[in-house]
Amino acid sequence: NVQPGVSNRPMDMVAIRLPLAGFENLDGADGMKDPVWLYGGPDSQALLLMRGGPGDSRIYRYVPVSRLTSDQNGSFSFEQKEIADGFPLRYYEDPALTIPEENRRSWLNSWHSEIEWMRATHKSKYSNAIVGLHEHVQRHPLFDAIDAPESTDQALIRRFRQRQRYLTEADMLVLAQNHWNFDVRGFNAGGNHGSFLRVSTNSTFMIAGGDKTGIPKGRVVEEPYDGLSFVPTVLRLMGKVDANNEPSQELRKLRFRRFPGRVIRELVDPSK
Repeated sequence: NVQPGVSNRPMDMVAIRLPLAGFENLDGADGMKDPVWLYGGPDSQALLLMRGGPGDSRIYRYVPVSRLTSDQNGSFSFEQKEIADGFPLRYYEDPALTIPEENRRSWLNSWHSEIEWMRATHKSKYSNAIVGLHEHVQRHPLFDAIDAPESTDQALIRRFRQRQRYLTEADMLVLAQNHWNFDVRGFNAGGNHGSFLRVSTNSTFMIAGGDKTGIPKGRVVEEPYDGLSFVPTVLRLMGKVDANNEPSQELRKLRFRRFPGRVIRELVDPSK
């Protein structure tokens, strides 16, 4: 290795969605979605779990495991491990994790909301990987189950469009080590750049206004936010969404729905 500080192993880990049927005995599996398996080696693996929380929220859990295998019937076996150094995402040993060292083992062994994970990990090496990996490899249906089609033709078109969506979903995600990529110098299948490392995901949202913009002066943003906060924050400043991110009647006529993401409260709340 001729570059000090750069690993001589280009591959960091592999992420893949596994069927929930093989993990129904896990604690908290009721209402859980398909788990995400992170493979960093035979003894360096983890399961990322997600299920519904209060209201329409989601909660997540990180489970270190090793030696995960499956048989021809689709049954999985693995060893659940105590959290320690060396497991994928390296949260336990990351000095930038905001959880005190004496509380990390119990915290990482529990379910937490998206906001709690963001507050705990946003300064760490893998910043928003817990939520981001789920968003990348989970299935995202185009249509709500209760939103029934109006005709047979419409049902057929929906099946076609949903199948198109499934065909674009990743079968697995191969993640490179820092300073590496998988550029093939030709045909690009979409896998030669990007990562969940903080150096790749950290971005700057700069906003400036004047006396007539309603944007307060001299505010300091201390809460961590992600890219989903950009659109609802701008629309809130324009008066186009309410406090629950519900669009105005003008936007509803254009078929907009409730926007995901948290509004940057330091910009829109005069009391902050």
